[in-house]
Amino acid sequence: VSGKGSLETLYRLLVGSRFANRVYIEVAKEKIVDFDTLHDTLTSISWSEYLTGKEIIVVEASSTRSILSSMPTIQSVSQNAIYSTLHTPDNAHAVEVHILILIVDDIARVLLDVTGDPLHKRGYRSESGEAPLKESLAAALVAFSGWRFREPMLDPFCGSGTIAIEAAMMARNIPPGLTRHFRVVSLPFHDRALLTQVKKD
Repeated sequence: VSGKGSLETLYRLLVGSRFANRVYIEVAKEKIVDFDTLHDTLTSISWSEYLTGKEIIVVEASSTRSILSSMPTIQSVSQNAIYSTLHTPDNAHAVEVHILILIVDDIARVLLDVTGDPLHKRGYRSESGEAPLKESLAAALVAFSGWRFREPMLDPFCGSGTIAIEAAMMARNIPPGLTRHFRVVSLPFHDRALLTQVKKD
């Protein structure tokens, strides 16, 4: 799912999304048919707007129906290109930032992950039980079940209570990301006051 919005929209997605697993910023979109073009596209991005230069950059890649199909090479070329525009990080204190190179039909999207830990990790569970159900999937099951918030709810599986907890959070209109940490807070464009206001709202 993609769309356009402000920084406030980004924060509202992070704090309020019950079903998504990650939120990305699309920093570039370009037709890519060779590795030189991929390298040039990545070096042309103003990375200083998105990164401080002190991060450990982890590049992930996915390619579907495209000329460039070697994931390790896509990752290596991309990582070298990004680092060439930034300072070498101090690994002792650097935070890890993930960048996804998503290529479909030779159209490459460069996506910056602002989430950090996946959104299904709400922060209310210190440890998971046996065969845990992801919180985002549990919330989706509740949504698809047709359950209405004032009706009784029965969870016949109820292992560690994930479905019941997510149902209770939906019924009480509690945002799933209200108390958790996001990677965006360590990036240069982060607005702490705005995130605080979104959580307050």
